[in-house]
Amino acid sequence: MEGTVPRRRAFTLLEVLIAVGVLFIVGSAVLSLSNTLIQGTVSTADTTVTNLWATEALELVTKNRDDRTNADANQAWLQQAEDFSDYGWYTVRLNGSEASLQKATINGSSQLLNITKAQAFAAENNNLLTSEGLSARRLICIEAVGVPSSVPSDPDRLRCNMDRISNGRYNDGARSVPQGGLTQCRPNDRYCQMTQLSLNRNNADPEEVLIPAGSAVKVRAVVVWQNQYGYQTTDVGTMLTNWRSVGQ
Repeated sequence: MEGTVPRRRAFTLLEVLIAVGVLFIVGSAVLSLSNTLIQGTVSTADTTVTNLWATEALELVTKNRDDRTNADANQAWLQQAEDFSDYGWYTVRLNGSEASLQKATINGSSQLLNITKAQAFAAENNNLLTSEGLSARRLICIEAVGVPSSVPSDPDRLRCNMDRISNGRYNDGARSVPQGGLTQCRPNDRYCQMTQLSLNRNNADPEEVLIPAGSAVKVRAVVVWQNQYGYQTTDVGTMLTNWRSVGQ
């Protein structure tokens, strides 16, 4: 019949359900992707901040060394390097213009070298670092140059100056230079072994004096924080050398 408006076909219930299902799947995927991006951004921001905190700690330890040596040339360049038994975990803080290091107290003891991340976060005399919702603890490991610093099979534990074979304290030798000079590197004194060839080539003295143990140490700053995935760590290290004098 002329002038009659054609009848429009309506959506069936099945078609509506399929369309809703497709929209739900697409919306869920977009939401999941957004959450992943947000979590990745937060994680990257946390890592950036903790890296800065770890780097700052290394700078404070270097300042501690420089301040001690500049104040009195007779002092040990780094007090924590006077004896290998002083190697271990420390906290570092800046009091005014002076950087100070003190043994970290963990579970009531200052001698623990093999600790969990949870123990590091709960160290009694460890200042809490905060930044926009992020809370972290920072420890400093003073250890011998040649010591292995980690055990990949146990990622939850933090080691400092531990011998991998005996699991005891790593000893890199005596600090003092015997009368007549040190002509042989002591066992485990990795820094002496690293520099021996260069020193021998450039030393005209027939008594080839070597650098004694303790004149170089590894310094690692470990920052521990907690998120929805558990305890996370940032580990930044360097090697400090005695730039003022060979002897201790």
